[in-house]
Amino acid sequence: MVASHEGRIGPTVKPVIFSTESAQPGGHVEAWREWFYPIFDISAGSGERADFVAKNKVWDIGGILLSGASAPATHVTRGKLNISRAPVDHWVITYNRCGVTTIASDRSALRARAGIPFLWSLGEKTTSERSSVDRLQLMIPRDLFRDIAPLLDASRNSALDNPLGRMLGDYMLFLETRLDSIAWEDLPRLRDAVRGMIAACLAP
Repeated sequence: MVASHEGRIGPTVKPVIFSTESAQPGGHVEAWREWFYPIFDISAGSGERADFVAKNKVWDIGGILLSGASAPATHVTRGKLNISRAPVDHWVITYNRCGVTTIASDRSALRARAGIPFLWSLGEKTTSERSSVDRLQLMIPRDLFRDIAPLLDASRNSALDNPLGRMLGDYMLFLETRLDSIAWEDLPRLRDAVRGMIAACLAP
């Protein structure tokens, strides 16, 4: 139902949801890999079983994506072939509610613990080892942040371990709880608010 001048609320934002539980028995890891390919190549961590239960929810906030995922341990790569087949160069802000991520590029490496957001880029080759995690990610297009692009590029593969960085992590948690109640017609304003919050927390 479309919103009217009488105050009725229109259709709300709903996520795209994928779960490996919908896959055939024994095919959970392959289903998870196919869900993310060609952006990433994913394999299960050592010792993970065939009943690899993982779930991903993705909301589109006017071009900014919020992704929530829970998954067992994985090894994730974004190599030259991935970049050529999926040439997106978004920055990514990851917040692990639980679990640890170790991510390395040609220029640096980072071990990110739970509770501290960290920034990395889909525009460069990366390799990461992830423990069993429950995480949120904001994927932000470059054209929305041209004014602070040099800062973001300089801060790739770094932890946002400061008061504003931790506030951004809290904001990501808040967004996840509220997005399903946001009406479609309010998305432009929400996107601008999210952009402003990211810029405020990342700018020097």
